[in-house]
Parts: sequence; C-alpha cells; structure tokens
Amino acid sequence: GLNEALITSFGWIILAFIFNGWIYFAFGNKPALDFLTGYLLEKSLSVDNLFIFLIIFSYFKVPETSKHQVLFYGVLGAIVMRALLI
Repeated sequence: GLNEALITSFGWIILAFIFNGWIYFAFGNKPALDFLTGYLLEKSLSVDNLFIFLIIFSYFKVPETSKHQVLFYGVLGAIVMRALLI
C-alpha cells in the first residue's frame, strides 16, 4: 500500500544519506558531493519516469489489470536491449 511504499522509500533515502556521510568521513568532501549529486540526479530521473509511464498508459488506454504486465515486459526489454548494445 501507499504507507508501506512511503516507509520503504524513506528508508532507502535515509540509507543513501548515511552512506554519503560515510563517504564524507572516509574520503572527503569532493567524493561525498559527487555521490550526493549523482544520487539526487538519479532520484529526480526516476520520478520523471513515473510521470512518463502515466502519460503513456493514459494515451494508449492500458487497462489497470494489464499495467503490471506491460511494465514487466518493458523493463525486461530495456534490460535485454542494454545487454545487447553493451
């Protein structure tokens, strides 16, 4: 549910900030800032992807019961294409 998703997301974010603190104390300011910048950029791009999925689903009128299957095959296709291109 929504509460479980929020708690899990918040937990991962806290874990990332703890890891960033470890990087700061172990390696200094620059690597910690690099990690934090990359983390925030990736987080913003992942939220952006959610909006893109919602737009695509509404445009193609994907039924609620098929959204999980469409996402699964989309992610699987992306992994396969990346593996082939790498």
